[in-house]
Amino acid sequence: MQSSLFADFTDRLDKILSTISINHLVVGVSGGSDSIALLHLCIHYARIRSHITFEAVHVNHNLQPISAQWVALCSSFCKKYSVKFTKYSISVQNSGKGIEDAARTARTQCFISHMSLISFKGTLVLAHHAEDQLETILMRLCQGSGLQGLCGIKHTVKTDKYFTIRPLLLFSKSRITHYANENKLPFIDDPTNTDIHFSRNYIRNELLPIIQSKWPCVATNVARRAQSWQSDIHSYAEYLQTLLDTHQKSFYGFDYIHLSIFNSLSCDTISLLLKTWVTRYGWYTVNQKRLLDFSCQIQSALPTSRAVLMTDQYVLRIDRNRLFLIPAKVYHALSDERYNIRWISPSILRVEFPFGNFNLEFSHKKISSAHHSCLSSTFNIFLVTDQKDIKAKISKKYIKNTFQQRQIPIFLRPVWPWLCYKKSNIIFAFGTDISKIPYAIDYSIDL
Repeated sequence: MQSSLFADFTDRLDKILSTISINHLVVGVSGGSDSIALLHLCIHYARIRSHITFEAVHVNHNLQPISAQWVALCSSFCKKYSVKFTKYSISVQNSGKGIEDAARTARTQCFISHMSLISFKGTLVLAHHAEDQLETILMRLCQGSGLQGLCGIKHTVKTDKYFTIRPLLLFSKSRITHYANENKLPFIDDPTNTDIHFSRNYIRNELLPIIQSKWPCVATNVARRAQSWQSDIHSYAEYLQTLLDTHQKSFYGFDYIHLSIFNSLSCDTISLLLKTWVTRYGWYTVNQKRLLDFSCQIQSALPTSRAVLMTDQYVLRIDRNRLFLIPAKVYHALSDERYNIRWISPSILRVEFPFGNFNLEFSHKKISSAHHSCLSSTFNIFLVTDQKDIKAKISKKYIKNTFQQRQIPIFLRPVWPWLCYKKSNIIFAFGTDISKIPYAIDYSIDL
């Protein structure tokens, strides 16, 4: 078989596989020209790369009258070339986002299930091409997608368990179809591809012909440029991740970044850094205008600033020259000052709040359960809001100075435990003067 596409495909697949070091290919085949051509290319690729093994997987969505014909075609084609073939039959339920989205989700779940059957020791190979990339970018542009979305379909995607690669993404549809016809490959294209009620089909059938009549190479040009965009975005994302890894700190489990880090950054860069930070936790980002406005507040923040950005998933709050990122559930629970005190082990006394726990650890060598009641009568635990308990013992100035010295954030102060050592009437905040508490050796906070 002599083909310029095969030569270019071989070079492309060599480059992709060299970066992931996996030699077993799981080729998704639908029965259309693109996926049949991809499988045929992989068959011949394996003949010149003896270390490569592969198989084919077909998902029957049962949405069209010709579904059975696709199954039969794929099965027959794989039998002809002695390719291991697995077929799945599924029922697709429209969840409200459209039948295309539902079919894609169900198909993805099938692929995940199949990859798990082979212990994820393989790479999923799909047949997306340059026109698919152009259609995706145009559709996302019309939908108002962000920068990541406008970079289009990724050539290589790493999930938790396996890689998905798309080695045809730089090649045009016409070139792939020519390859299929040249090699007399059997295929049945999807008849619904001409239904312009679907957004992608409208772009494919109505917009692309007009654009390509003016710029014939637009699909491959955009596909190459998208690959470059993805590389640039990846490099910048790595820079932002490194910035976070270097400067993200923790105050007893409350993550923060010191405001001085933002002084040399533009508002746009701060905005991207915040996006990277919140997405680390699987949270969404707010709209660009709101995030950019808050980023500019960060850039110009004074030491006394208390700027806050609140969502239903997280809270970004400036406090004492630090920007804290707090889970929304934890943040709102801080307003609940109810607490309980109990021994959770022979040596650990816990103050329990709805948002988390303060633990005071005693030397297990010097304390026994018999001392618990004695220790309880030796000191009291209270909050600064318990005015009836501390009115005669502690001044507001002392409280403020102590909180400032310990850099306790404003949002934590109402629920920060204080201890009163009765013998000497010494009052101190949790975590300070630990040596003055009989047998106490350590403290911690669990969120």
